[in-house]
Amino acid sequence: MTTGSSRGTGNETNYVMQKFARGVLNTNNVDCCARVCHGPSVAGLQLALGNGAMSNSISDIENSKCLLVFGYNCADSHPIVARRVIKARENGAKNHRLRPAPYRNRAHRRSSSAAQ
Repeated sequence: MTTGSSRGTGNETNYVMQKFARGVLNTNNVDCCARVCHGPSVAGLQLALGNGAMSNSISDIENSKCLLVFGYNCADSHPIVARRVIKARENGAKNHRLRPAPYRNRAHRRSSSAAQ
């Protein structure tokens, strides 16, 4: 038996799913599409930066002066990161978002961005 999740599933939901799979179903067969769809980004980061993971710590985000975000809504996917982004904006950081889809969570938005 195995369990799997989609790209639209947030970290918290994935955490609950893997706890259910391991604790109730007694299986370690937990998979996610990120293993396949993020493969190219891991390879690209490895070649460009020498590491296939993020190049800064999450705690660095709130001390940033400028945030440039491509096609990502951290409020949906990574709420802890979203808190750090909000804190950075409260500290005066510029937040530029490049998204092909409308941004749904505008609670912390100050003004329209030229990048939007």
